[in-house]
Amino acid sequence: MQNLQRQKVRMVATYENQINLSSLPNFYATNRKDWEAKRILTTYLDRWPTETFNEDAKDHLGFEAYQLQNLQGIRRHWYLSFIAYSLLSDQRHPGRSRWAVRGQFQSTGQRCQAVVDELLGALVRWIAQHLQQGETPDNILRALLT
Repeated sequence: MQNLQRQKVRMVATYENQINLSSLPNFYATNRKDWEAKRILTTYLDRWPTETFNEDAKDHLGFEAYQLQNLQGIRRHWYLSFIAYSLLSDQRHPGRSRWAVRGQFQSTGQRCQAVVDELLGALVRWIAQHLQQGETPDNILRALLT
């Protein structure tokens, strides 16, 4: 914490379930010295969706690397990205998706990857089932593309 330059801060140390001195706690710091531990943690929890959105926007929605040339293309990219983000995210606790995607998720990007994994798995099972029923690869491909 060298960047604090000897400023006084209020710190809270937490463990996931119970105090376990063999592992490191999570540390939270604020320059609000008048805040109690509960308020520091509550404020951080309120900030968590914003943090995960920033990560998702840069990594999974492509906002870090996209290079569009005109305003219409930029708007279209933003609208479609935010619609996809809204559809895949919940406003509820992370890990409780409104769809039956299995797993616990810390971010919408992780939920997005789980959806891709499940869809790919379903596609592979569908193809295997049709191959077992005697379908030819060409017929399966035709069915997928129509």
